Amino acid sequence: ALATAGAIAVATAVVAFGGKQTATTGGAVEPPAESHIFAKFERTPDSQEVLGPEGAMVDMADDMIGEEANANLPHIVYTLVDDMGWNDVGYQSTDLQGVSPHIDELAAKGVKLTSFYTQHLCTPTRASLMTGKYSIRTGLMHDEVIAPMSPWGLSLDYKLLPQYLAGMGYKTHMVGKWHLGHYMFDFYPTKRGFDSFYGYVTDQEHYYNH
Repeated sequence: ALATAGAIAVATAVVAFGGKQTATTGGAVEPPAESHIFAKFERTPDSQEVLGPEGAMVDMADDMIGEEANANLPHIVYTLVDDMGWNDVGYQSTDLQGVSPHIDELAAKGVKLTSFYTQHLCTPTRASLMTGKYSIRTGLMHDEVIAPMSPWGLSLDYKLLPQYLAGMGYKTHMVGKWHLGHYMFDFYPTKRGFDSFYGYVTDQEHYYNH
């Protein structure tokens, strides 16, 4: 999947490795069986809530641990790209055809969400990706991102995407830009569900000072 947000030109890759894989001719990985692991969970409007006794899905991860849950999990790679406009990718550009052959191939074989809109800044977009909530629900909808000296971040009350994936049997890794809080170690990616993190935690870096 590919999502975009307006900010400094950087990318974040979230990778989740599943369990046993079965290769078909050509090296492709077979999809999970029809009885998907999510089938037994009924979603409600607020099904992904904060951690704690009132969280509707707090125990979901524990329920899915075991052989049945992670035997045939597919690998997941999610890339979030900042500062990328509608015309900046080959498969839909008016003048840049062929500049992104790998992304173009993925788009041709997948689903293109042509009416999917993200936030215009880094922090609220990343918060929505990690929580599954609109930025007005996380309190990060303002025209301000987390600066290097900002003493705040995405609330520790929220259970994030890598924590749910870990409960399903995945190993999760992140490369690139975090930008959801760093003023205490509890806000770091490896404290919020990721098994490893290689990148930077603030708003931007450049070729000459990273």
